Amino acid sequence: MRAKFFMVFFTVALGSVFVSSNFSFVKAQEGNTDEFTLEEITVTAQKREENQQKVAIAMQSFSGDELRELGYNDLDEIISQISNAFVNTAGDGMRVSLRGMADTIVTMGALNDMSISTPTVAVNVDGVYSSRRKSGSGLYDMERVEVLYGPQSTLYATSSPGGIVNIVTAEPKTDKYEAGGTLEYGNYNNLQMQGMVNAPVSDKMALRAAFNTSVRDGYLANGADDDDSKSARLKALFKPSDRLSFILTGELTNRGGHGYSGTAAFISESDVDDPWDNSNVQGPGGGAQPPRYHKMKKVFGHFEWDFGLGSLTLIPSYLVEDEFATMSRANPFTGETTTSSIDREGSEKGAELRIASSSDSRIKWILGANHYKSDTNEMNMPDTGYYEYRVVTQTTDAFFGNITYPVSDNIRINAGARKSDDETYLSEQMLKSAAETGAPEDFLVVMEAATKYSEPDFKIGVEYDMSENSMLYADWSSSYRAVGYVLKQMDPERIYAYTVGSKNRFFGNKVQVNVSAFYYDYKDKVEEFGRVADPDNNRATDLGTVTNGQLRKYGVDVEASTIISKNDRLDFSISYLNSKYTELEFDFVNPRFQDQDYTGKPETFCPDWTLTAKYSHNFNLPNGGTLTARLDSRYQSKLLVTFADKYQEGYPGMAYEDYFILYDQGDFIWQEAYHMSNLSLIY
Repeated sequence: MRAKFFMVFFTVALGSVFVSSNFSFVKAQEGNTDEFTLEEITVTAQKREENQQKVAIAMQSFSGDELRELGYNDLDEIISQISNAFVNTAGDGMRVSLRGMADTIVTMGALNDMSISTPTVAVNVDGVYSSRRKSGSGLYDMERVEVLYGPQSTLYATSSPGGIVNIVTAEPKTDKYEAGGTLEYGNYNNLQMQGMVNAPVSDKMALRAAFNTSVRDGYLANGADDDDSKSARLKALFKPSDRLSFILTGELTNRGGHGYSGTAAFISESDVDDPWDNSNVQGPGGGAQPPRYHKMKKVFGHFEWDFGLGSLTLIPSYLVEDEFATMSRANPFTGETTTSSIDREGSEKGAELRIASSSDSRIKWILGANHYKSDTNEMNMPDTGYYEYRVVTQTTDAFFGNITYPVSDNIRINAGARKSDDETYLSEQMLKSAAETGAPEDFLVVMEAATKYSEPDFKIGVEYDMSENSMLYADWSSSYRAVGYVLKQMDPERIYAYTVGSKNRFFGNKVQVNVSAFYYDYKDKVEEFGRVADPDNNRATDLGTVTNGQLRKYGVDVEASTIISKNDRLDFSISYLNSKYTELEFDFVNPRFQDQDYTGKPETFCPDWTLTAKYSHNFNLPNGGTLTARLDSRYQSKLLVTFADKYQEGYPGMAYEDYFILYDQGDFIWQEAYHMSNLSLIY
């Protein structure tokens, strides 16, 4: 497989050189007399302002203007515009997947709780990382959104092997007054409003206030999957000189509604009369869903000092949240309905300090350190007498550095390193009632555990400018993921990534073609088979359901954009992804359980093919206005939702021997191929 991958590497490199040399010749012949060109996008992917086409990282970005015009105010809508990327939504937040790199979603266990395991793909807002990844947070009054394929560990606050999503909100401006807003209405009584005001106080100080409200009825029959959120942000800029600036940001978010839910599994829509009707679903998510609320307050700063030889940046942050939710649950055997409530409080503290070379320095370098601490207290209280109390503390400290050294005018070498210390502490008390478990009497389970990881990461790469508008790059990097406590102590996940790519613009900046190929060698990836209750161990889950697997994957991403005319633009992308577990075995502790071997199966959430296409045309109207018609489409081939094609069905009072029966899940483990298109008209 590696030989096949390096053939892809060679093809990408050779093709880039050939295309660049020929297109450069065409450019020289035609000249650039037309005014319409692709815009240059400035990004801060490497913690400094750069032209996106000059950054040796496979990435995509979206401007705030584009997102506002299309009405995108949620991360899953934005991610859907990128091939090989999508968002999974769960009750405790969103999980971003890039190139199939996604947080593990299991039927039970600590991996399902993002307060315990660090993310595979980290989401940062204005340079501040948070594990409280609630969909929609911060996504208004945006300057841009940057999506970087991983790993990018040597530059960011978390060692996120899958990549980084940077959300950059608009900063206050001292040179002009601004005000604006949007109003959107749709079916399901969807009403969304956004607004912002920018007010200069003086030539050294400015304020910027923004808000977002979103209300929508639930998509499901029980009222769930609705929206009722309000958020406001205030930014204050103080710039006493050209070399010194302070930005202080405060943000408040309230969410209500019935929250996340689901429907009963079905293979195709023909299996059910109404796929949105979950009123008869047994278990969590079925029946009536009581309202819930979630409040979050966040304060963070951005202090920057340009001292001539370089710049010093400090980003402190503090967040507190309070969440309360209730959920109805129907017993599939007795029909009895019970209600449980979850009361969760949490806080985050973080700080990043870095020093970087000046913008005009020949050698680009950056050194930094960051600290992050998350505390969560959670009480789960069903009305059956069972309760669960959990305390989780997660701490990360890291030092990082990166340098870009020019060997010649068109060749540069990159090198980076990171040293991380991750620690997770978990304390849990569970009172299980006899009525809930079927055991002879109530019993108390007390668990306390701590995990510590101290791991290095690295990145080595080279950049080559083939012409003024074409570059070739390659790198070798590593990253790891702290998985916290999952029933038993697990080894940390580690990835070794090999990437080669090319970024090009042709025909006077009217055509852009970016290509990247990658190979991932994933070591000790933590996976869980699912719940297999062990009657020999007080009906606790058998420890063999969790294991470390070995995974390899490779693929190619191709992205192209072209300005066809002053009024026409076409964007296209295609991604190929191939993944396989080279080793994945579940060795159950109880000898009566049959061990399961999934070696050779593909990873979950890894479609072989993803294609996106976007076409827009501007109609110039007689009154001077413009009507823009846009069509975008996405196709995604089938993917595996879970590799575990068997499950165990258990319930209180079941016969002892029935605990060892595994049932075939059939086609339920697959998400079939699908395509989706959107048409918009913007005046």
